[in-house]
Amino acid sequence: GSSATLSAFDDNIRITCWGTTVITARKTSGTSVNVLTVRKAVDYCTVPIELEEDTNDVLQTLFGPRFKYRDGGLLAISLSNLNPQNHLAIVLGNMSRMDPPPPPPPLNDMPVADVIVEPWYQGKCITPKVGRLMEALDLERINIAKELNIDVRTIYEHFSWSFHVPLETPLGKDEKSGQDGETMRPLSVSEMNQQMHYYKKNDVLGPTDPESRYVIEDVPY
Repeated sequence: GSSATLSAFDDNIRITCWGTTVITARKTSGTSVNVLTVRKAVDYCTVPIELEEDTNDVLQTLFGPRFKYRDGGLLAISLSNLNPQNHLAIVLGNMSRMDPPPPPPPLNDMPVADVIVEPWYQGKCITPKVGRLMEALDLERINIAKELNIDVRTIYEHFSWSFHVPLETPLGKDEKSGQDGETMRPLSVSEMNQQMHYYKKNDVLGPTDPESRYVIEDVPY
């Protein structure tokens, strides 16, 4: 049903929309889930806005103090959803990993080949070129939001808040002390993902099915 249908029953019914999930996780069995990270910040909005403060109290009670109200309503939340654009770039750069070939036809009297679907880590495979594609797609989203006078998180904030990696890194070593200098530079998307994989150990296994939601749901979005 629509929000208009709901309002016909009770004016106090609220609709709360999140820009992403509280956790990143993978189902490991019918009764277990592997939680890889708990996000530091989650954007949300509530309609009607008069119920926002009460909604924030409910969300904090259930999930802790990690929710940030995003001005701009449901449109702002829609433009704050980075997963579809990120997954598009990941799909384009890693389709051969998502689409493993079937066993080849027999060759003479050789035994049938044992084809193994190899797992691959998503963050590790966000190479500099894939990362630059993600950054370019994000700039399109940011520019759309600016035209609508809506403030949204950047892709860098998304990875930092989601996977607990910094936004910046020291520019280089101090020549005299050999220690990290005080001057900082922004991390690239690829660098942030490499930190996730090698240091934070909260990288996510990528899909191994070309019919995954990354393709079926996120690419059309």
